[in-house]
Amino acid sequence: MGRLNLISIVLIDSLRNSFSVTLKSYEEGEEGFWEHSLRTAIATKVIAWHLSSGINTDLAYTAGLLHDIGKVIIAEYLEMFSKGDLHRIKFSEMDYLLKQERTLLGTDHTQVGEKMAKKWKFPEIIVNVIRYHHEPADAPPEYKRLVNLVHFGNLMSRIRSDEVEEFNADSFNHTFQESSPQLDGKKIVNWLKIIDQEYQSIFEKLKSILSE
Repeated sequence: MGRLNLISIVLIDSLRNSFSVTLKSYEEGEEGFWEHSLRTAIATKVIAWHLSSGINTDLAYTAGLLHDIGKVIIAEYLEMFSKGDLHRIKFSEMDYLLKQERTLLGTDHTQVGEKMAKKWKFPEIIVNVIRYHHEPADAPPEYKRLVNLVHFGNLMSRIRSDEVEEFNADSFNHTFQESSPQLDGKKIVNWLKIIDQEYQSIFEKLKSILSE
């Protein structure tokens, strides 16, 4: 296990023990949140390795594991709202998630996560992944590649093997059309230089690992 991986796992475990919130304000809940963080870490590492991206795979794993840490704080404040308020918010729809958080709190989990990461003196590249993983087009150029890898890993981690048989840019767009209507697989292809055969190969590898 790489040093970065170990540090990030220790940090996540510390966060889990330090905050008593259940993250029940999010549809995924606490266990779903930690599972998603781990699945995103694995997916981002696999994608980075498969694409020979030039990104250290341990760094890719760490970035994927930490990308949503702002939710740990945000969830505590969301619990102040009534069930009626939260019922109207579809937190599972990724494309609207930031707008929904901002509507209720005036901020979102990426902005809060960025502040947490800076306070804890995370490397700038991790800070920027946390801040821009939902909006990779806005990331500074020097961090865009890793931000796009985590963005892609975040989305790929949500795919269940029984949902898709053949995977390419078109099916990628179709799979996330409801949860991310603004998603454009072609932009990800351009940034990460993915061809259709690689989509399928990455999907098969992740299906094998994440189903274990």
